[in-house]
Amino acid sequence: DMWYALLTIYGNDSQYDGLTFRTWDASTGITYAATPSQAIRFANNEIIGDVENPVIFNGRQECYRTLNLEKGWNWISFNLASDKMNDANVLLNTGEIWSSDDILKNFDSQTSYSSKLGKWESVKLLNETSYKMKVSQAHKLTVSGSPVDVAKTKITVNGNAWNYIGYLPSVNHTVKEALAGYDAQPGDVVKSQTGFAMYSKNEWVGSLSYMNANEGYMLKRTKADTVDFVYPASSGTLGNLRAAEMLEENPERTEATGKYAENMNIVVTAEGLTADDRIVALVNGEERAVGTFVDNDGKSLSFLTVPGNEAGSSVTFARLRNSEEEISSTEVKFQSNNVVGSVESPLKLAFGNEISNDAANAVGLNS
Repeated sequence: DMWYALLTIYGNDSQYDGLTFRTWDASTGITYAATPSQAIRFANNEIIGDVENPVIFNGRQECYRTLNLEKGWNWISFNLASDKMNDANVLLNTGEIWSSDDILKNFDSQTSYSSKLGKWESVKLLNETSYKMKVSQAHKLTVSGSPVDVAKTKITVNGNAWNYIGYLPSVNHTVKEALAGYDAQPGDVVKSQTGFAMYSKNEWVGSLSYMNANEGYMLKRTKADTVDFVYPASSGTLGNLRAAEMLEENPERTEATGKYAENMNIVVTAEGLTADDRIVALVNGEERAVGTFVDNDGKSLSFLTVPGNEAGSSVTFARLRNSEEEISSTEVKFQSNNVVGSVESPLKLAFGNEISNDAANAVGLNS
């Protein structure tokens, strides 16, 4: 027995020589380059191969990854090794539509696109680090290369600092599994663009449940020493459909997420806080974050990742409970990469001032 794939190729030209083929591995989600056993060019109404003599495709160890870039800021990383990484312009300038407002940066390098020159500034990119990318319009970025050797590629984490870390596996892992090789310390924080987890009592607790391929992360180490770690090479528990379905979803991207490259993290609690309560963080009247409820050893917590760039601006809080909205008298000052509260000592919000629906609409609580 043999399985066949019947391909119908469409085109507006009667003849075309630029056909390329790819194969997708459903078990891993990896896309590979596919080389046909004979040269194939597009010709209108042409039939190539038959049941007795099919075209055989060979998969090369060249993979493709597609990054879904949303308008505004995106935290990304690259988990394919390629010589193209030596020059951002070679890696990125592959036919996508860029503009002069588009930026790619991390803690020590930055490149931007020049519409006048039609190219990106040349900087070397690394698999081991994450990047923050701003795009003027949403589109898909496809990169190619060979899979990084996860077991041999070390991620360096500097002490007493935030570190931009790339996520190298081709599959998703829970935070616990992904960082199993890291020497985590109490108070360490790993965060994405929308969620975070804090290390407490030998476990990661927070709104970030798992780490995604090609997303970018930051890791804060509280100890002064510098350490290395490697990601797991196995598929982990998320390869089990039942286990994956039971996992809490990571916080979703909101309208405010893409407006800002930076964020801060806050762990809060309140008297009688329940899973049905909605804790909202606002900056200058704009809803920036909705908290993720976590019950940790009987302690009710809400984890908020607040995007922004207005250092010193007041972050205020509101609670929606049973269709009633309350504003908290508690405020903190926005500071990028700041962490307020912890699992052991969360920021306690004081509520009691009920506001009208008109006021709630003004701050976006009823949206």
